[in-house]
Amino acid sequence: MYGNHRTNDGYRARIGVVMPSVNTVMEAWFPRAAPRGVSVHFNRMPISSDTSVEALNAMAAHERTAIEVVADSEPDVIIHACTASIMVKGRAHDLELMDELGAAVGVPCCTMTEAIALGLDAVEARRICIASPYPTVVEERERAFFEEAGYEVTGMRSFGIADNRELADPSPGEIYRLGKDAWVEGSDALLISCGALRAHFIVAELERDLGHPVVTSTQATLWAALRLAGVRDPLPEYGALMETEALSRPLATPGG
Repeated sequence: MYGNHRTNDGYRARIGVVMPSVNTVMEAWFPRAAPRGVSVHFNRMPISSDTSVEALNAMAAHERTAIEVVADSEPDVIIHACTASIMVKGRAHDLELMDELGAAVGVPCCTMTEAIALGLDAVEARRICIASPYPTVVEERERAFFEEAGYEVTGMRSFGIADNRELADPSPGEIYRLGKDAWVEGSDALLISCGALRAHFIVAELERDLGHPVVTSTQATLWAALRLAGVRDPLPEYGALMETEALSRPLATPGG
């Protein structure tokens, strides 16, 4: 056991992450929250400051190169960690992209949107309300994406942030209030989307107050990455999802 090449921080699993260049949240939180023996290795995709469909599409041109670079760290799974850039292209593109990237690097690749879907399925949610930081045009694409993926969107609330560099500005308290405002009675779960929001810090409190599961881009992505890498440790301080051991369905393996 101790003679192999994983005797340091990543001896249990290695997770690769590619994310927008403006994201300042995941690189700080993932390594701190991950269980002992799990290492996280990051790369960035350049993106302009405006939160627009055009900016998201331009960033997508860097996806493959970013993933090829992080694949050099020999991760067990690679996460494409941008919710919005996948949502604006639709669910069919999401599934095709995972297959394409996984085949290119020979490592299972999971998008943040797929991680969210896996998380929603794991908590048995079909009727969801959504809180996000996005401007209206991206928010509309978000509704269409999740409806295409088979969920009923019961309501939406947003900060309407138009500058990518400001996505991480809302405080946990502000995110909590947005989540409460977004909640629609009769829903199965609340989704707080965007990998640049520190929503993971208020998941447990929101779940206590709403009486229903809360899934966030950041929390669902770490959960899915760990499970895909074979690590099933519970992280209960970040909500019910983080105590769920198994994925609702397997991720396709490269070439499989």
